[in-house]
Amino acid sequence: MAHRSTGNNAAQMAEPVLVPLERPLRFLLPCHIRAIDDALAAIGPYGEVRLIKHAGKLRFIQKMMSEAFNSNE
Repeated sequence: MAHRSTGNNAAQMAEPVLVPLERPLRFLLPCHIRAIDDALAAIGPYGEVRLIKHAGKLRFIQKMMSEAFNSNE
């Protein structure tokens, strides 16, 4: 079943937020953070985003999309 979009997505319209870091990141680069954010926006209201680390580096981002069934149908 396909995910239905509801028009304006709040995640797509959010302004970038700068967050001061207490220490440097060890595994993530800014491009990784953007890709994770894009994956979270793409899965809709239900789903999972999994980060796969191999040989000490982020290698894959998996998106699992889910859809709830309405018991009234």
